[in-house]
Amino acid sequence: MEEKTRSLLCEIDNAITTIKSAFGAPGDHGYDTPQGKALYALYLLQADIANLLMEEDERALDMWASGEFERVWDAVISGELKPPARQSNSERLEQLERLRKKREAR
Repeated sequence: MEEKTRSLLCEIDNAITTIKSAFGAPGDHGYDTPQGKALYALYLLQADIANLLMEEDERALDMWASGEFERVWDAVISGELKPPARQSNSERLEQLERLRKKREAR
């Protein structure tokens, strides 16, 4: 996934979270109202965005799990693997380690 695409998806996700904080759940407005339907559709979109970002993280985790630490590190440093907006490379590596542990616990 290109850096611009990932960055834009992160920005959209953050904007939807802001909307969720301001307007609450779709049921707060009634699921059959235009407001409830719009919020419901927006929150479904946010879930799709989260899945796309997770797939990218899973790709990186697969590299990590296969013992290719140097390749993962090189990919992060070279920019092949892009951290989400406002996330440093070290935070990204910590996130990958948490994902690895979560996968092992399954």
